[in-house]
Amino acid sequence: IRDRYKNITSRFSNEDIILHHYGYSVEVLEKKDKRSRNIPILLEALKENPKDSFNLFNLGNEYLAQNDVNTALHHYELSYSNIDLTKHYSVHLLYRMAVCYQYIKKYDKAMKFVNEGLQYFSPNVDFEYLKGCLFLDTKKYTLAIDSFNTCITIGDSGSTVKFVNNCGSINPLIALGNLYYSLSDYD
Repeated sequence: IRDRYKNITSRFSNEDIILHHYGYSVEVLEKKDKRSRNIPILLEALKENPKDSFNLFNLGNEYLAQNDVNTALHHYELSYSNIDLTKHYSVHLLYRMAVCYQYIKKYDKAMKFVNEGLQYFSPNVDFEYLKGCLFLDTKKYTLAIDSFNTCITIGDSGSTVKFVNNCGSINPLIALGNLYYSLSDYD
């Protein structure tokens, strides 16, 4: 089934374009109460089409923004059940699912989505960095070191899609420094 998604990264690119969108700044969110407004709209849309993967993804985002990780994951899982990796949000869905599962300490599930992200959207330094963090969380230090070194090799500009800044430079260097320090490997 997923063979049709091979080489999907050719559909993505990083561009030097800056878009300033203030619709979800803290001030605007508080003024317009967008989170409270969005959830009922999405729930209503899902009544008409309960399997709409994009609306389920967006509903998960709204719950995640309210720090309701379990409800977010429920909606992300529903969205994932109908995933189409050619859709623009699919890579974000995989990443957010991995982060949510890491947050609730279900590391095997988190790693499943990291590996899927790496399988379909490589090279991606953000997924690789998250992989290293998962290895750290589970005390697999040698594997964490390998992942962080891979991040440095890929570099910050080596990804097709970005989620977090500095995953190919500062972040893995700090993680490696802290890891080696904790292992008393001061050199």
